[in-house]
Amino acid sequence: MNKQEALNKIEELKSYVEGLDKKPKTVWDLKDGDEYCALYTGGVISNLWGSSCIDIGLRNQGRAFLTREEAKRESSRRETHTELERLAGGFKYVFCENMGFYIYHDGDNFDVASHGYMVTANMVYFETREACEAAIKVIGEERLNVYFDLED
Repeated sequence: MNKQEALNKIEELKSYVEGLDKKPKTVWDLKDGDEYCALYTGGVISNLWGSSCIDIGLRNQGRAFLTREEAKRESSRRETHTELERLAGGFKYVFCENMGFYIYHDGDNFDVASHGYMVTANMVYFETREACEAAIKVIGEERLNVYFDLED
């Protein structure tokens, strides 16, 4: 090996070592061997990305996260959503046919709003203002802050 070949090899190794420190910015950037966390029925589990059908399926279903904290936060958010659906008692808001009540944050507090002319995706609607107010009390401000992504 001559001097130039040795210098080229050193540059290759430098690039390789620098690449080791680069972490993926999103789950869509994961490469084989990268660590990620996934939501399973039993909780949050750490995995190594291997581009398997399971890895890809978890990512495509929104169940893969770069950190345990992100995964736990999303798990909590989903649990809250499910609890809100339970408290809504199966009420289904139908565009322009009935009035739907929902929880919103006015910048200071959680409150109840209603409308009969607009549908918001993934919003949980309640049949009455009272049912919606009761849900705010049952869920509590801390969990609602996580659910509406109001706190870091």
